[in-house]
Amino acid sequence: MNALLTKKVAKLEHEKQTMLKKVEGLSIKQLNQQPEANSWSAGQVIDHLLGAENKVMDYIEKKIQDPTVLKPASLKTKLRSTILNISLKSSIKFKAPKAVAIAAENNDLVQLTNDWNQTRERLNKLLKNLDKSLLDKEIFRHPTAGRINMYQTLEFMTLHINHHQMQIDSILNKINRS
Repeated sequence: MNALLTKKVAKLEHEKQTMLKKVEGLSIKQLNQQPEANSWSAGQVIDHLLGAENKVMDYIEKKIQDPTVLKPASLKTKLRSTILNISLKSSIKFKAPKAVAIAAENNDLVQLTNDWNQTRERLNKLLKNLDKSLLDKEIFRHPTAGRINMYQTLEFMTLHINHHQMQIDSILNKINRS
């Protein structure tokens, strides 16, 4: 893995650890408590993030089966990524894509953490084995922003966690932490 990928993966891992620390010590009831009707619990937010990361890797693993179809990243790719990043840094709420819109209702933090660690191991293995020539190809298609390269995908994944940190903070302020 090159230095830039290593740095981006470290930042992604830091965001994951920050998220998990926010919910550390919650009871199962608190983790699964929805602060309002039709809103997610903290456990559901984490389940959503885990599911999204797995979907990203599923897509990339499928695409690298035939790397000849991958186009080089362009200025349009950079523009799409920049708009996505600005959106994720804002407080704008987004509707989750159907593939990751349904989150489990009865979550266990130990299981979520173990699953997320396995997902991260999967990502590290994927990146370690990824041909360097594919790093600047449009390797992932974000449901809204379109195709982005591997570096931009890691940035999206990091900002996606960070975006949901605000949601977790709001949930934790609303639920009874006793």
